[in-house]
Amino acid sequence: MRWRNSFYLLVAGMFFTTVSCRHESTDISSFKDICFETEVLPIFKTNCAISGCHDGSGEAFRLEDYPDIMQGITPYKPRESSIYRAITAEWLNLMPPDNPLSKEQRTIIRLWIEQGAPHTTCTSATDTNTNIIVIPGDSVCFNTHIEPILLSSCGISGCHDASTAREGYVLTSYTTLMRKGIDPGHPQNSSVYRAMTQNSEERMPPPPRSLTSDQIESFRKWIDQGAVNSQCEQNACDTANVTWSGSVQPLINNYCLNCHNSAGAGGGITLASWSDVSNVANSGKLIGALRGKPGYIKMPQGFDLSECQIRTFEIWVTEGAPNN
Repeated sequence: MRWRNSFYLLVAGMFFTTVSCRHESTDISSFKDICFETEVLPIFKTNCAISGCHDGSGEAFRLEDYPDIMQGITPYKPRESSIYRAITAEWLNLMPPDNPLSKEQRTIIRLWIEQGAPHTTCTSATDTNTNIIVIPGDSVCFNTHIEPILLSSCGISGCHDASTAREGYVLTSYTTLMRKGIDPGHPQNSSVYRAMTQNSEERMPPPPRSLTSDQIESFRKWIDQGAVNSQCEQNACDTANVTWSGSVQPLINNYCLNCHNSAGAGGGITLASWSDVSNVANSGKLIGALRGKPGYIKMPQGFDLSECQIRTFEIWVTEGAPNN
């Protein structure tokens, strides 16, 4: 056992001498507890505890179970944990060396350590998903705040969809977004965020698709909070109490306004105000486009509204498109 303890100390010392590390900065107070068995351990088993590395068959220490992994973990202190320093190191000390962990995987491990690195086990279906961290509705959620912006303004034909991929960026999903352009915890180091805040000539998306200040702020907060693939419960789609301000306008702002704003009305249609939307609604064009009826291009492009969301529009139109 003496040789093994000495080896651990030697490896830990090598990890701690890393001079430049990448640390994802996230406020963990709002995150659910990370489960070791279903969220952390699979990362180590599929990336570290493999033949020729840390499966225990060679000289390298094992990373196949909780006791072995805890040899390199200091609970509550990621930056004092040799394993975390190794997976966030720069240059030659980065582990795994040939296939570094994704930013999301590093974030999950960091959150787990900051929560005390407990040996927890989860049993529910949502807990066993190793790619999703569910956070409360008061934080910026990827699925409700960021994904709609990507699909309606960025990951579209001619820009950053898979077939076009301008400047090498594909912005159609969490996975493709995180491959290039996002540095969790550091908005100003994230090229996608910087592109959103450039001057008018260099800003992305370019006019007239430029994002609103609220959308840019959502991106900033999301990155600052760790840029995790957070999945929040969608607001209930209430078709029993449809109003312009509470039901229709939020949908317009999220899915339509980037194309149909006053600066550049896509297809000659402006949806920048209640009067604009009501005029289009009363003409039949709004529902025609949302339903993709004959003679209409289905809207919004790149994103399918739910049946309940479309029904919300239809009910509002049927009631006379009131400004309520």
